[in-house]
Amino acid sequence: MLYNVKNNRLKFWREFDELGERADFEFENSPCACGSVRSKLIANTTRHRNEFPIVQCLNCGTLRIDPYLTKDSINKYYSDTYGKIKRSDAPAEKLWKKQAKASKLVFSLVEPYVSKQSKILDFGGATGGKMQELLVQGYDVSLKDLDEKYYDYGVSRGLKPFDAAVKYDFIILARVLEHMAEPVEFLREVGELLAPNGHIYVEVPLIENARDNYLLNEFHIAHKFYFTGLSLGYVLRLAGFTPVHKSRNLFIVKKSDGLPKISWLYRKNMRRMGRQVINRAALTNLKFALGFKPKDKSKN
Repeated sequence: MLYNVKNNRLKFWREFDELGERADFEFENSPCACGSVRSKLIANTTRHRNEFPIVQCLNCGTLRIDPYLTKDSINKYYSDTYGKIKRSDAPAEKLWKKQAKASKLVFSLVEPYVSKQSKILDFGGATGGKMQELLVQGYDVSLKDLDEKYYDYGVSRGLKPFDAAVKYDFIILARVLEHMAEPVEFLREVGELLAPNGHIYVEVPLIENARDNYLLNEFHIAHKFYFTGLSLGYVLRLAGFTPVHKSRNLFIVKKSDGLPKISWLYRKNMRRMGRQVINRAALTNLKFALGFKPKDKSKN
């Protein structure tokens, strides 16, 4: 096992109950995003030293917390706990400013796929601060988020309210998909909001990019899934999308024509990547045991 909750030599972040009161939540087993139930245990702790089993899918290499929160418990977590604990009840203006630091990068990635006539949606974007540069440049951008405080602030800054009747030309899912209990179904639902020839921007923290290959830094209860680039590409194809752009932690996709085409070589490389990620993490553990200290991300 890579990370054991009883191992006092591991570098944990601040230790606290990520659910506020764990006894108030229910859990259930579920398959991987790819549909497979074959898995192996690779850890039993999150970065905050909460004991949750983390397994790796033997089909696609994706990691996930399993068992995970039931649907009702997920709703309870995001309505009652997530904002208070994960975001520390950050004031909306402060979160906007933090998000806006990435807005020029987001603009540079989005701009080739849109025009001033395009309708853009920031889905799950909290305050929508990452959209600041798009707004400055005169683009039509809307916001959808469950947190009313952040949503209202984003609208006050010029983002339009989400309209379910509108078909959007470009939809941004920035650090959203890894939170979803059923990513394929979620992507298909988002696809229903897409205009013909539209695109979706899918950004997730891919595990092969974990700092120092220290995967423990990535694990926390808000994220059910931890994808590799190849396993995310696989899930996007299963949902009916074709990648048109890939860069670090990011895919831009469009709807596929017909059934997904996934070659045996892609599947082989996908499983190999999954093994490589775990092997690199194990090597980091060995270095750790010999005195190497992983970089502390807890203050970032």
